[in-house]
Amino acid sequence: MLTREITRIAAWYGWTGEIQRTLDQRGLMSLSSFGEPELEQLHDRMRSLEDCVQAGLGSPDAPPAS
Repeated sequence: MLTREITRIAAWYGWTGEIQRTLDQRGLMSLSSFGEPELEQLHDRMRSLEDCVQAGLGSPDAPPAS
């Protein structure tokens, strides 16, 4: 179920690169290689990004506005 929501969010917002970045960091080839803790982390990340977009905020990775 987490994998489906991760891919849904990535497809809707064009964030497949976020999935690829996470796979590259872990040296894995696909989401099916993730354990439950890794899937939960990525799911939380994707939900955080989605929440920022929905609220009209910038990326949580962006430096603070000055």
